[in-house]
Amino acid sequence: MWPWLNVFAPQLYWPFSGDVKQNIEPNTHWFFSGIMPQSGDAEIEEQAFGISSYGTQLGLMSKIILDLCEQLPPNNAAAQKALQELQWVQEGVTRIKENQRKHK
Repeated sequence: MWPWLNVFAPQLYWPFSGDVKQNIEPNTHWFFSGIMPQSGDAEIEEQAFGISSYGTQLGLMSKIILDLCEQLPPNNAAAQKALQELQWVQEGVTRIKENQRKHK
C-alpha cells in the first residue's frame, strides 16, 4: 500500500474496541487512606491490619478485660454497667459466629 493512501484509511476506535489496559488488582488502600493524620499513621494501620483484623484485636482485648474483671470486680456502678454491656456484646458476637458456622 502506498503511504499516501494511509490518509484514506484512518484507524477508528469505537467504545469497547481496540487495545484495553486494565489493572484488576483490588485496591484496598481506600479504607486506610481515610484515617486522619492526627488519628494515626495509615501505613502502620494497614500493616497492623495485615497481622490481625480489628475484630480479632477487639475480641482479644475483651477476653482479657472480662477475665481481669472476674478476678477484680469493678467497684462503682458505672464500671459495673460497662462490664455488663461488654459481656452482652461479647455474647452477641459469639452467637453471630456460631450461627454463621452453622450455615456454612
